[in-house]
Amino acid sequence: MNVIKKKREEVNACSAADVDVRWRVLKGKKVDTSDCGGLRTLLSKAVAIFHDCFDLIIESVSKTDIIPSIVYGQVVVSAGIFRIFGEEVAELPLVATSKDSQGQGYFQSLFSCIDKLLGFLHVKNLVLPSASEAESIWTNKFGFDKMTEEEQNKFRNDYPLIIFKGTSMLQKKVPKYRFVGKSAEGCEVWGRICAK
Repeated sequence: MNVIKKKREEVNACSAADVDVRWRVLKGKKVDTSDCGGLRTLLSKAVAIFHDCFDLIIESVSKTDIIPSIVYGQVVVSAGIFRIFGEEVAELPLVATSKDSQGQGYFQSLFSCIDKLLGFLHVKNLVLPSASEAESIWTNKFGFDKMTEEEQNKFRNDYPLIIFKGTSMLQKKVPKYRFVGKSAEGCEVWGRICAK
């Protein structure tokens, strides 16, 4: 602060009393909407400063500017929307992976996290609408089964599920998980509870 005051006095820009500088370490993984100015706004200003002071830094594989990804600290390549209707059922109506990231295991990793979260929350069933061309992926790779007409009617009557025209409804039992401790590196370890 003293350095800034001294520099301002040297150029006679304003009196030292007008100087109010605050520093913050920002983390780009969480947007705090209650924050004055908002975290995303502050980070976008940081991106603008870097762009103003440096030539574009282009990543060799994706051919994109890496400054925003460095500042924000994350790149989204796979996304899913899920809704939880208590312990009985959750639904996963929409999932997608960016075209250039498909087939690299990103969605499998995301689905594993969703599955573990639902298991930890004691959700029993996960349902989703599937297009016919994706049905074998859901059944063979992710353990879903096609719902019977009776099961579909029960879920439709009890829960406001999203059902798209021309899709089949699939379901799977959610495995239960429990916290088992911490690893040597300090990471939380979750164990799947095997059904007997």
